[in-house]
Order: sequence, then C-alpha cells, then structure tokens
Amino acid sequence: LDQGLRLPEDIVPADVIAVLGIEQLATARSGAAADRGALIQEIRSSLFGILRNRDHIAQPVDGSVVLVLKAVSLDDGQDICRALLSHLHSGSALNQQQLAQIRLSVGLAAMSSHPTALDTLLAANNALLRLQYSEGSGRMRVASADDGHYLSRLAANPYALFSGSPALSFSS
Repeated sequence: LDQGLRLPEDIVPADVIAVLGIEQLATARSGAAADRGALIQEIRSSLFGILRNRDHIAQPVDGSVVLVLKAVSLDDGQDICRALLSHLHSGSALNQQQLAQIRLSVGLAAMSSHPTALDTLLAANNALLRLQYSEGSGRMRVASADDGHYLSRLAANPYALFSGSPALSFSS
C-alpha cells in the first residue's frame, strides 16, 4: 500500500481494511486546506507507532489513509481503530489547535465479507463516506450492504425527500 492505492498481495479473508478520513471543519481558517496534506502525512507517520508491524499503512490520498489490519476479526479491528482514534484525539499525535479544526473518522470492512480486496476497500470507503455525510457525531462505521445505495440516493438528489433515512415518520 505504500504506493498509493495499490493493495498488497498478501490480503487474506482474515484481514480488515480500514479507511481513516480527515474532514476540515467549517470553523477552520481559510488557509487550512493547504495544511491538510501536511496534516494527513503527520497523522500517517503517527500510525506507525500505534499499529502492529504486520499491518499495512498506505500513502495518503487526498484526505484519507488506507489501513490493512492483518489477521484480526472485525470486532478486533474496531477495537484497534478506537484505540487509534483515541491516540490521535489525545493530543499525543496532533496539537489541540489542529484537533479543533478537523474531524477524524474511520470506515471498516472485513475481507471475509467481500469477494475481493477492491470490494472490501470500496465497502470501507463507502462506510467512511456515509459517516462523513451523516449528521451524527460518530467517528467509526462498519460497512453495511446499504451504504452504496444511501450514497447513490444522496448523490442523485441531496435535497429529495428520500435522500436521507429510508424511514419516514409522521406526528399526529
């Protein structure tokens, strides 16, 4: 993964792919976008001290870093990502000013649930995008079968009645 989006050949069904995303908050100063590349590189560098030697860390692509967590269950992958987010948010990797201007999120998918590594990567990325587009404050999402459909509805018409949650409720 150290060459952009080229996936390592040793990905097996026992692995989990995670996509760590960084969002610039609206309150950030206007020049902060230029700092995003340096910030994501700093975040990537700090991951080497957190993740295990056997895990893979890709070069950042825009505001994302792909991680391959080797030989872990999805539950263990979630625990690793929680620890990773906690470490990054503790200020040990980033200063408080940087943390105040960004939101870090992670989408995860298990290789065992998808036919190929590319399908797993897309599922993890869709989970991240759904999390980023949602109004909630969650920082991690496991891929689900409807993530792609949700994003398609949102892209087709972000202001439509059915672009959000599929369930409507009415008050009487």
